[in-house]
Amino acid sequence: MKAGAGRIVYTSHMGASPSSHFVAMRDHAATEELLQASGVPFTSLRNGFYATTVRQFMGPALQTGTIELPEDGPVSWTTHADLAEAAAVVLTDEGRFDGLTPPLTAAEAVDFDRVAAIARADGEDDHEGNGQRRRLPREHGGPRPARVGD
Repeated sequence: MKAGAGRIVYTSHMGASPSSHFVAMRDHAATEELLQASGVPFTSLRNGFYATTVRQFMGPALQTGTIELPEDGPVSWTTHADLAEAAAVVLTDEGRFDGLTPPLTAAEAVDFDRVAAIARADGEDDHEGNGQRRRLPREHGGPRPARVGD
């Protein structure tokens, strides 16, 4: 290896898959394939969804009453602190986690209906209150709205 690296550590995602409907997951899978083909020892940290990204969905939802998200089901929202601790363990135990790590996630997975319920419990209003949903085809890979008031 020209650069002399003894190991490559890559921050991936637990949903990495070449067949995912979510483009970022396909990109992570392609990177992992390149790492495997490189012949250089690597560790791919398969992080769960960052808990801080819930705010990205909730911001517009508080104005529109709709949470827009991919139609995938429950998510194990994971804090950066928990992922940093897991990465520290992986990085200080050389060779223990060679290749892909198991999913690094929180203990509980919740769906966006639960996220909406938590938002309501925290005093956020359902601005429209009709609880309707529209589903986009799974092939679309796009968002599936969920009403904050559901």
